[in-house]
Amino acid sequence: MRETCTLKPMNSSPRTVTAGTSATFTATVRPARSDLPKASVVFQVYVKTGSTWVLYKSVTKVIDDAGVASLAWTFTTNGSWYVRAQAQPTSVNSNSFWTPNSYCNVS
Repeated sequence: MRETCTLKPMNSSPRTVTAGTSATFTATVRPARSDLPKASVVFQVYVKTGSTWVLYKSVTKVIDDAGVASLAWTFTTNGSWYVRAQAQPTSVNSNSFWTPNSYCNVS
């Protein structure tokens, strides 16, 4: 069975924030039950350099008992950013698709 992964907040249109703004991105993975191995979630943070999106940081977190993993992020540098997430495969479930990108413009 393929896992599902949803990311919040989800900003399909860029949200504008000031440098120094912190946000917590929360990924919810399903299925998540006590009889299943705990999945991990890869969060990827991209920044736009010129006309190219560049991977800035990749962080892996294990889901909690509710199937949730979180990434706290502070946007310290001006520019265009996005965050996405993907549940990684377990011994009984295949990975999720990547979530849609959550965009942020920092000024």
